[in-house]
Amino acid sequence: MLFARLSDYPDYKIYTDGRVEVEDTGYELSHNNEEPRRVMFNNRIDGVRQQKKISVSFLLAMLFIPCNMDFNDVKVVHLNGNRQDIRLRNLQWRPKTRTRVKPVKPDDAMLLSRIIQMEKELSELKSIVSKTV
Repeated sequence: MLFARLSDYPDYKIYTDGRVEVEDTGYELSHNNEEPRRVMFNNRIDGVRQQKKISVSFLLAMLFIPCNMDFNDVKVVHLNGNRQDIRLRNLQWRPKTRTRVKPVKPDDAMLLSRIIQMEKELSELKSIVSKTV
């Protein structure tokens, strides 16, 4: 499974499925039931303990989804509207705006996918018919 590390917290592995693990011990940090999921990172710099609570969705997007804007100007959205669904294919960067983006309903997404598939099939049929005529 693919993982990455944060430069500020090099003792942790962040996997593409959202698991966060302490490298030395293999201990997996648990996500609490907050929405969105967050994990607590601990670090010592020059003997001073530092803690930071970070959204797992933001971590995954920051590490695995390209972003051509400053991280202060964007937010992570969940395409299916379910903030507990932290799969990479469900995450996307969007500019921070005042207007709320309405999430795509699963039924609408399935219908749209089926329409696109049918259009491809129709196009293939047209090309076959034009070759036989």
